[in-house]
Amino acid sequence: MSHNVSLLFDVEDLCWPGSDDITLELAKRLTEHGLQGTFFVVAEKARQFVQRGRSDIIAALQKHDVASHTTRHSIHPTIAEYLSETAWDEGVYQAMEDEGLGLEILEQVFGRRPTAWGQPGGSWGPQINAAMARLQMPVVVYPRTRIERSVDIHWYAGSLVFPDNAIAVFDTRLTDEREFEQAVRQMVDLVDQRILAGARWTGIFVCHPTMLKAQQFWDGLNYAQGLNTDPKDYRLPTFRSQAAYQTALKNYERLLDILQQDRRLHIQTIADLHRLFRPPEETVYFYQIDQAIPEILKYEDLPTNFYHFSAAELLDLVARAYTNTDFALEALPRRAVLGPIDEPPPTFPHDDYMYWDDFLTACRTLVYHVTDSGHLPSSVYVRGVQWSLGTFFRAAIEVWPQFRAGVRPNYLDWKPGYLYPAIGHDIAATVQDDYEGWPIHRPELDSNKLLMHTCFQCWTLRPAYE
Repeated sequence: MSHNVSLLFDVEDLCWPGSDDITLELAKRLTEHGLQGTFFVVAEKARQFVQRGRSDIIAALQKHDVASHTTRHSIHPTIAEYLSETAWDEGVYQAMEDEGLGLEILEQVFGRRPTAWGQPGGSWGPQINAAMARLQMPVVVYPRTRIERSVDIHWYAGSLVFPDNAIAVFDTRLTDEREFEQAVRQMVDLVDQRILAGARWTGIFVCHPTMLKAQQFWDGLNYAQGLNTDPKDYRLPTFRSQAAYQTALKNYERLLDILQQDRRLHIQTIADLHRLFRPPEETVYFYQIDQAIPEILKYEDLPTNFYHFSAAELLDLVARAYTNTDFALEALPRRAVLGPIDEPPPTFPHDDYMYWDDFLTACRTLVYHVTDSGHLPSSVYVRGVQWSLGTFFRAAIEVWPQFRAGVRPNYLDWKPGYLYPAIGHDIAATVQDDYEGWPIHRPELDSNKLLMHTCFQCWTLRPAYE
C-alpha cells in the first residue's frame, strides 16, 4: 500500500508585494513536474492579487489545490485572541462569520470553494473545527490534536484533521545546501517511521514562499505583541541574496524529484485525501458497539481509538438505545455530537449506585440535551445529585453487555470516570506552548478558557479511515 504525502505551501505575506512572484514561480514549477500541491492562501492576500492585477498568479494557483489560511492571519484580534474571550457557542458563530468571509473571498478569486482551513502560526481554537463543519468544509490542517500516541489523520470537533506533528518542514532550509540535505534526511527518516507505524499520511511543508527571499517574517515585523501596523507604515524585511534564492529553487526541484522517485509515495493534495478519508457511516450497528465495549472496559480512560464512533458519539448512542422502546432495534443513526462546553463543579455522587429507572431518566435528559444543543452536557443530574459525565459514561458502558443480554439490573454501580480523555492534557499543553510561543499574540492573552474547550472536545477524537 502506498503512503500518502502532501506538498504544503503557506501564501500569507500581506506586506511585501514582491512575495507574489515567488508564489507564481513555485506553482509553475510544480505544474511542470506534473504535480499538484495544496496552497494555503490568506483571503486578504488573494484580494491583493486581484487589486494588483495578478491574474497570472491566480491562474497558476487554479491548477492546484487552494485552501484557506484564514481571512486575515496575524491582524489583530487573532483567532485565539477573540476565541479566548467568548463562550463556546459565541466563539463558533464568530469563527463562522470571520472565517466564512475568507472562504467567500477565496471562492470569488479562484472560482471554486477552498478545500481546507490551515492554522496560522500558534493561533487556533477547537471552535474553528466546529465552525468549519457547520460551513460544510470540515477539513483542518496544522493543529496539534492527535489520537493516543499517534499523529495520524483523525476527527476532532466535527472536522477531519491533518496534524502539524506529522509534517516534515523545509521552508528556509531550501536556501542552504547543507540545511537542505539535513532536511531531506529528516524527511526520509520521518516517512520511514510513519510507514513502519502504519500511518497513512505525511505532510511535506515546502515553504512560506516569501521566506525564500525574506529573512524576517512579515507579521513579526508588523504585528508582533498585539501591534496592528498601518499598511502605509509597513516595515519590510532584509532580503537574502539572489544566489540564495536560486539555491532554494534548485533544491525545490530536487525535493520534487526525490518524492517522485520514491515508489512508496503517492503525492496527493489535501482535497484528494478528504475524498479518500470519508466521513463515518450514517448508521452505527449494535454489533460494532458489542465489539468495542470489552476493549473499552480494559482501561479507565475514555476511548479515542475506535473508527466507528468517538466517546461523545458512543455515549449518545447507548443512551438512545437504553431509552428506545423498540427491543428489536439493532442499529441507530449516527448524530454529530460535540463534547461538553462547560466545566462541571467538582462534586461527586453521595451514593455508590444508581437505580435503573433513574439511569433511564438521566439518559433521556442527555439525549434531549444533545438534540437541543448538539453537544454533551457537562454533567448529569440523578435525583438532584450531579454525576460527572465521565462517571456517567463509565456506568453506561459497563451495563451494556447486560442490556444486550436482555437483563435490566435494579441498579448500576458508581465508579469515578475521567472528565475527558487523558490525552487532552498533552494536547492542551502543546496548544498552550503554541499560544505562548507565537510572537504575534497580545502579551495579555488568557488562554485558560480555550485550553478547557480543547480538553473537553477530546471527547470527539477518533481515527479517520478510508
